[in-house]
Amino acid sequence: MVRVNNYNNFSERMSNHKNKSVLSVENFVFQGEGLWNESDDFLRELAIAELDKTGLVRKDMVENTWVVRQTKAYPIIYVGFQEHYELLKSKANQFNNFCMIGRGGHKHNNQDHSIMSGILASCNYLGLKGSPYNLWDISLDD
Repeated sequence: MVRVNNYNNFSERMSNHKNKSVLSVENFVFQGEGLWNESDDFLRELAIAELDKTGLVRKDMVENTWVVRQTKAYPIIYVGFQEHYELLKSKANQFNNFCMIGRGGHKHNNQDHSIMSGILASCNYLGLKGSPYNLWDISLDD
């Protein structure tokens, strides 16, 4: 596993029980290769074993599991992507009521940049002090 999320930290409404947590265990894989092709049962058991091994969750604590295979969760940067990226930006900029934020909708660098794009988009929408912000300028650092 490469990341564990506790959705109870996102919202108290993510779980019906105060003393239980809703967790996700993420693996980064290529579609059609390796873990992607494993059965749901294999992936469930792997996640539970890894949570147990790290000490985050004992195996006997897990009540329910399910598997989601998310395609294109991250943008792929390849040689020559800039031309396509600029075309995307020019098309998106034609709309005055649309902004691309977050991992898939913006030039994703890291979680902080994704969150910042959402915050600044909200500031733009609300017309708060300092707006409008150019969201395309986020993640321009080397």
